[in-house]
Amino acid sequence: VCEHVYKMMLDNNALNPPPPKPHQPTDLFFQPEGANRTNMLCWDARWPSSSPGNLKVSRSFAFLRQALASFRVQLDKQVAALKKRNTNATEALILISLRESETKTMVKNILKRYVMIEGNARYVLPSDALPRLKAHIMADSLLRPKAKEIMQFAAYVRDQMNQGDSQALDGGLGYDQSEVLLANSRYINNALGIAGFRVEVFRDDEDANERDSPACQPKNKAKKATPTLGNPILVLSP
Repeated sequence: VCEHVYKMMLDNNALNPPPPKPHQPTDLFFQPEGANRTNMLCWDARWPSSSPGNLKVSRSFAFLRQALASFRVQLDKQVAALKKRNTNATEALILISLRESETKTMVKNILKRYVMIEGNARYVLPSDALPRLKAHIMADSLLRPKAKEIMQFAAYVRDQMNQGDSQALDGGLGYDQSEVLLANSRYINNALGIAGFRVEVFRDDEDANERDSPACQPKNKAKKATPTLGNPILVLSP
């Protein structure tokens, strides 16, 4: 594991300190402050709170972990397909997308209307934010078929905000996908068993137009996978 990933793992673990563990019999009880000063078991105490820390590091680490899991699945399928054709892969390409989907952008813009500010200047969503969003979605015939996908993403954004992520409603990822992948190239190569890879940006508009062209759509041909923001894809070529 390269030094960069090891540092990211340490930083990420530092954001989630474990609860205190009792060692002596006398540590099984403690007296909380306030009006109620009766003894209580330490494992009934609230989990210690922590600040979100370095959001860029934690997000980058989560992106790398998720991307590697996805790459392994994609790699196995493509290697099996190449073996059937008696060919070997000579090059690995990682495609990334820099544009957030219109649906996610719309969800964030709607949720921004519901944002409240707590006493400690922390941005939160009220308890009725998601029901209000769902009512808006179900009233729109074009958005209704995507209701499940939209509400799952909205719940994810809400959870991120509850954890103290003040950038959850911002556009983009908060980190550079290419930078994270290239900085951890040795780790990725070892984990996937490949000699190397290069990173390219997926050209959404041009590639979409090319795919939609009748001349580029043979009959019974499966639609190729395309990357989305924060979800790169691995492509092997002979």
